[in-house]
Amino acid sequence: MSWNPFQKHVIMPRTNAISKMEEKEFEKEVRRIEMLQENSRKLYKDMKNVQEALSDQSKIESKLANEMSSSGRDNDELKVLFDAWYAQVTILTSLTGEQVTNIQKTFTEPMKKFTQYFPSTLQAISKRNQSLFEYSKCFSKVEKYQGRERTGSNVVKLENSKRMMDKCRKEYETQQKILKLSLPQFYETRVDYVRPSLHSFIQNRLNYATEAHKRYEQAANSICVIIPSDEDCIEGIEKNLCDIKALSITADD
Repeated sequence: MSWNPFQKHVIMPRTNAISKMEEKEFEKEVRRIEMLQENSRKLYKDMKNVQEALSDQSKIESKLANEMSSSGRDNDELKVLFDAWYAQVTILTSLTGEQVTNIQKTFTEPMKKFTQYFPSTLQAISKRNQSLFEYSKCFSKVEKYQGRERTGSNVVKLENSKRMMDKCRKEYETQQKILKLSLPQFYETRVDYVRPSLHSFIQNRLNYATEAHKRYEQAANSICVIIPSDEDCIEGIEKNLCDIKALSITADD
């Protein structure tokens, strides 16, 4: 759940200290920052999952190729086929490790660093809201004493409240000015920040896919066979299953 400084940290009083439009525009900027924070966290987490998936896939294929290579040693034709595959898978396993490392350096780590800027940003928002809260309280006091009888005591209280209100107003306006400028700028950095990482990720995937295609093609050429289409492969499997079922030892009772 995203952090909401308006609901969880500062309860805003109903006041005329600032315009509704000003507060509405500020809340809009905060919501954009919250959305950016949530999306950045998801992107970081998803890319970690991508790294794990790539590593797991590589490990499984390497294990499968190794087991099949071992199981085919009593058949020369199968041994050539499986050894050719295993040799290329071994190379691709190393390339996968390099790919995952590159993704970690150029995408995952930069996204983690980006998410580390949000706590201080949200703290600045909370500080601004607190200053508005104090300003609003002083504003309400001034309104209260302005509506009272102008006795000596009330006049003194009114003047003191005005001085305190001016002090709080200046503090609020300082915080508001900083965030009004900084929040949109921070939000707009997202595109320029993530673009190099995304480009690097795509390039890493392209490089691996290109190398994988070359390696599998070499494996296919080394065993001098024509690679069947998926349809022909399925048809061949079905035919072999029928032949197996026809054996006396596999016949249904």
